[in-house]
Amino acid sequence: MGKEYHGELVLASKGFFYDEKLKDGTVHVTPWGTQDERLLISPSINFTDTVTRLIKRCTDLEMDPVDLLLVDRWHLFLYMRCLSYGGDYSFNYRCEECGEKMRHTMDLEKDLEVTYADDEHLLEALETPLLEEPFSLHFPVNDKTIRWRMLRGRDEIAVDKYVKRMRQSSRKSLPKGEDPGYAYRLARRIVEIDGEEPSISDALGLIESLRGKDALAIRQAIRSVDFGVEQDLHPICDNCGWENEVSLPLDKTFFLPERRVA
Repeated sequence: MGKEYHGELVLASKGFFYDEKLKDGTVHVTPWGTQDERLLISPSINFTDTVTRLIKRCTDLEMDPVDLLLVDRWHLFLYMRCLSYGGDYSFNYRCEECGEKMRHTMDLEKDLEVTYADDEHLLEALETPLLEEPFSLHFPVNDKTIRWRMLRGRDEIAVDKYVKRMRQSSRKSLPKGEDPGYAYRLARRIVEIDGEEPSISDALGLIESLRGKDALAIRQAIRSVDFGVEQDLHPICDNCGWENEVSLPLDKTFFLPERRVA
């Protein structure tokens, strides 16, 4: 007997970027259950692996989940969470203005805006009829031209392994609070430097050499093609009325809600 699906999702990419493997971008989904929740509470399985396994278990996706864009993996995971438990979610935050601790309640399905890869405003801003990889960028200072792509699940796995090696290496001293995978994550995007395919070490060397305007240029280029689920929220403080800006927090109740919000 085949698996019964309870919902379908059109991915943020609309199926672009996959060489016809996911033509219309539609994925059918079934809610996860007790056996799947064991993945979410397991301390030995990282979040990247958890998402991959849940997509395999709970969707009809025929391609390998690690080949999905990160924006699609997150969009699909969020949809699975809402299909399984509903969109109700509450979290605590501290007001930037008055410092009071506040509780914000939201509906993940209704309150998180999704920008799709064929969004007309996005395409107009980029002056292109269609988003296509690789994208091009000419650095304003070092006079190099790169071609770059969006990150996939495979890149996330590679970054996780890189960070683990960095942390285990006795030759590296990682400053507290810094992201050890930041430069490597950018380097994974680069597919060409001045017309030549680089090794990952060459790409990493270029990224680590960037200063000022060049570092800003690559961040802006990546941001310019940023589609998917918006994770920046703007809760209004009940105490002082200040409009805060916070990133969607992922605490344990996001993954395993303890109760439904009335």
